Amino acid sequence: MEGSEIAVLPETALTQSPAEVIGRAQVIANALAPIIEKQKLFTVIGGKKHVWVEGWTTMLAMLNVFPTVDFVRKLERPDEVAYEARVVLKFADGRVFAAEHMCSNREAGKSGWPEYAVKSMAQTRAVGKAARLSFSWIMSLAGYATTPAEEMDAAVGSVTVPRYQFGPQPTETTGTSGEVKTIPQMAAEIKSWIGLMCNEDPAKMDAMIRDFTKWKAKDTGEEKSLDLNSLPNIKKIEWIKRIHNNVSHRYTMFATKQ
Repeated sequence: MEGSEIAVLPETALTQSPAEVIGRAQVIANALAPIIEKQKLFTVIGGKKHVWVEGWTTMLAMLNVFPTVDFVRKLERPDEVAYEARVVLKFADGRVFAAEHMCSNREAGKSGWPEYAVKSMAQTRAVGKAARLSFSWIMSLAGYATTPAEEMDAAVGSVTVPRYQFGPQPTETTGTSGEVKTIPQMAAEIKSWIGLMCNEDPAKMDAMIRDFTKWKAKDTGEEKSLDLNSLPNIKKIEWIKRIHNNVSHRYTMFATKQ
């Protein structure tokens, strides 16, 4: 949801000269860029690198600014699951900045998303938006696009800009537990479940994806990580169905312990 932003300047911005403000921001940008690159906290859209929320929150931590969720609420809409969230950035001196955003399962690529994933994305986007409206200029100094990847995800559809690319997605439909789902819907659920189990930690998520795509060579017994991009569509569909089923079981066990 757009609007309701409360803009303020941190105390240091009021007491430092413009050169000092830019100088400090450039130091932060120079420290931020290697982290984003090493952890691959971005996706390329239209030739530009758009940073995921973990990159934005890393920048906030460097600025000693901390995001907190003010509210997240369900929007009552017929035949739709939609949530809006408001996030407040708290500066060390007590000042605040707030922004709101939303997510809906009516967006492209999200028709198969469970309700908790829609709710979580609303909060994630609100964090990114608050950070963007306050400090996009620092992200620009670091050499990245000033719109968070999650907001671009809303604009072009999560199937087009997935967090974890399984390769071009076949469009055939297939059944899982009696429910017909498309392959992109399954891929979106896999991404969401793994993100929740790993607390959105990129390194842990990559490791879990490798674990779910392991296979053992018959001739040598060596374990390898499957490259889905190298498979024909029929085999790719079979593997995505298998991965979806395994991740679903793992997430069910994870959720029951929470």
